[in-house]
Amino acid sequence: MDSSILSRRAFYRSLRNDDFTKTKFSQIVPDREGLYLKKKVFLGYTDISAAGSRALLGISAKTISCDLDIPELGTSELICRPSTAAMDIPLLPIQIMHCKYEEVIIDAIIFKFSLIVINTSLPPSKCHLVADKIVNLCSESEIERLVVLTTLKLRIPEKKLAPLYENSFNTRSLTTSPSLPDDTKVHDSFLNVLIQMVQLQGIPCNIMTAPGHSAFNSVPSTDDNSLQAIQEFHQFIGGWTRLKFDEEVCLSLEFGRSKKIRRAGTLFMFS
Repeated sequence: MDSSILSRRAFYRSLRNDDFTKTKFSQIVPDREGLYLKKKVFLGYTDISAAGSRALLGISAKTISCDLDIPELGTSELICRPSTAAMDIPLLPIQIMHCKYEEVIIDAIIFKFSLIVINTSLPPSKCHLVADKIVNLCSESEIERLVVLTTLKLRIPEKKLAPLYENSFNTRSLTTSPSLPDDTKVHDSFLNVLIQMVQLQGIPCNIMTAPGHSAFNSVPSTDDNSLQAIQEFHQFIGGWTRLKFDEEVCLSLEFGRSKKIRRAGTLFMFS
């Protein structure tokens, strides 16, 4: 029998060990054998509205959560917390969630998914540390696609902004959504660094961008476009993967602005 099959079986048997802290739908696992990612990875982070991270935290599938610890960040506070709905997923400043049983067949190939959620503020001077950790982990895990969910304040000379834009690097597009123009300026330090590292290491990456504004200290709202962004992200992910999300949980996550958050960063163009 293939040794890789045996190792996978041994891994899943280990998930039943009493050493793991269980919740109803999720588990937190200790970093015994090093962090890893599955073949398809979604990333949401604390951008101007944290719509991507809030969208992913509503995952309905059973998950295993791992703490992505970056000591250089120091003590990290959570930015989004549930205001009403109870959450089965534990909240960590930066975490990886592996979907345990969700398998999707795309073009006759079975894919499994990991979700990376950055639920803390990233000072511009530390963004490269987090981006480097994630990109290296993608490379070491030999992932096949990284999908980044982001919201940006867009200034595009169009009569009406599209609900979703897609820019692809080292891979094909996943949707028919328009791309942001090459001269689009991005005031987002983390995204700037991430895109540059993705290009340098040749990581297949799709950037899904929803227009947005700086979030209010509240649950998702139409006023800052965070509600529309979450819904667009769910529609895109559900259409491509059939993963399901609990919208009630997503819409209960309250954005709490941190004093550490600074929006301005190096200008980057999608070229």
